[in-house]
Amino acid sequence: MKKFFEIVAAKNIWSFLLLALVGSVFNFPGTTALPLMDRDEPKFAQATWEMMETRQFTIPYFNQQYRFDKPPLTYWWMRLHYHLLGKTELAARLHSIIAGILTGYVIYLFGSFLYSRLAGLLSGLAWLTCLQVLVHSRLCVADMPMLLGVTITMYAVARLLFSEAEPRRFGSGFWLLVGGLVLGFLAKGPVAWIIPGLALLLWRWPMGQSGVPWRRLQPFSSLLIAIAVVGAWGIPALIETKGAYWDSGVGEHVVKRGLSPFNGRINVPFVFYLGSGILSLLPWTAFLPGAITLVPSKLKSDRKRSFLTAWFLAPFLVFSLYATQLPHYILPGFPGVMLLLFSRGGLTGADTTFRKRWFWSMVGLMGLVSLLVLSAGLFRWFPAPLESINRLVLLAGMIITAIGVLLPIFIEVVRRKVSRWPLLLIPVVLATGITHVLSTSIREVHPITMLQKEGVFADNDEVTYFAQGFAEPSWVFYEWNGKPWILGGTVEQGAAFLEEPGTNRAGTFLTEEWRIGEVAILAGFKGKEVPHLTDQRERVSELFNNGKYQITKISGLNIARTTWVSIWFVKPVAP
Repeated sequence: MKKFFEIVAAKNIWSFLLLALVGSVFNFPGTTALPLMDRDEPKFAQATWEMMETRQFTIPYFNQQYRFDKPPLTYWWMRLHYHLLGKTELAARLHSIIAGILTGYVIYLFGSFLYSRLAGLLSGLAWLTCLQVLVHSRLCVADMPMLLGVTITMYAVARLLFSEAEPRRFGSGFWLLVGGLVLGFLAKGPVAWIIPGLALLLWRWPMGQSGVPWRRLQPFSSLLIAIAVVGAWGIPALIETKGAYWDSGVGEHVVKRGLSPFNGRINVPFVFYLGSGILSLLPWTAFLPGAITLVPSKLKSDRKRSFLTAWFLAPFLVFSLYATQLPHYILPGFPGVMLLLFSRGGLTGADTTFRKRWFWSMVGLMGLVSLLVLSAGLFRWFPAPLESINRLVLLAGMIITAIGVLLPIFIEVVRRKVSRWPLLLIPVVLATGITHVLSTSIREVHPITMLQKEGVFADNDEVTYFAQGFAEPSWVFYEWNGKPWILGGTVEQGAAFLEEPGTNRAGTFLTEEWRIGEVAILAGFKGKEVPHLTDQRERVSELFNNGKYQITKISGLNIARTTWVSIWFVKPVAP
């Protein structure tokens, strides 16, 4: 097996093809079946479609209103796939899959430059099999393009600073640096510059790397050109929106999120990412002691290792102090740890007492987690009306078992005896197959796809819609007819909307909502009814259950709020 990787690593094209194959095998299963989730996915996907409809390239719109969350690169990239594949989930997510694979290839080039071609190839493959990468490579968001930009930036910096020969001014390394800076910023804004900048500061001072030839970076020239390119989009955008793009995009979505905890979560610096990082880095969490060292003398004596370590730590420091804490925020540092894992051209496994204890502690921890999740699904901990959640929980537990328990054990076995490499196919096939089943199962309980199956949107071309209670942006993506949805409001406002004469109108109304969590499980153990998070049955029934409306009732999963909902689709009966 090692001989195979050495042969492939010797050629750039073969390495790219292998990385593309592995990235496709892991990312495509389930991607077409999984409905757009959360709130960002449908907003990105729909904003791109509306930009196409209005032939707009500068300002994204969602539901015919400005959307300032991110710069335009993701919309431009997605737009290309819409032209090729139409408005589908796959077209909306394809840019993330491609960006993830390209990031793996840049990691291969990075490792080839710093260490060896084999180290680069194995690092790229490790990246593509990392849990958090697998999650975000199949989401319609801006993170993977931004990660590609950051990785290119760090690769260019390494080429310029570690090259034995003096790089040519304004040579290929310089333009690669500029390209990475532009790509990262246009994908997700200033964070794509903050992380490399902080990594270099950490590398210089706490890690004691003096005598670095910083002039090779041509920092003023590279930044000036990058700012000019970004400004070619940014200045017209600011002018067209009278500064609102900056006020909302930076003030609302960067500064405010940095000061306001997400969903009221208690912000404990560093603790959140120490816990979430264990899950995010699966299956490679069990091998981290062979990659990361924080001993000052070792870091100071090994410039390449300290450079990659600083890169890995930078997002931890930035986002641990950030009020909004989400697991994927530390993803920009993951390429650095993948390169550290395979810097010797092979994986450093459980070869010392400490590493053995760490390895089996992590495998044991994931075993306990998977056992808990599997038990919840097998023994149906979620009672009615949430019983459909048990199947999803069971499938999630199987995926955790495959990636968090079986895969690291089999990797260690193969590391010790390469001829046993077919063992790796077992967790890979399990994980990819179960992922597809899980994605299909989620689609089956998605409220919008359930209503689509009921045929309530068959004549939606002239209909104006109102969504109350379950007012998620997915409505706009899946049932867009050029007329803006009215998202939010009260039941009474929805009733008044439907009673207005002269137009074709319909509405969706939340009747019941339950939180999916420990409260529901405890209620089931005690034999009690699951308490409602929201209960509007009486008011909705009073206003609409009177013979004047055609009513369709469904119950499904609200992924954005992690709740189970009951919804009425209401449409006035034609006179």
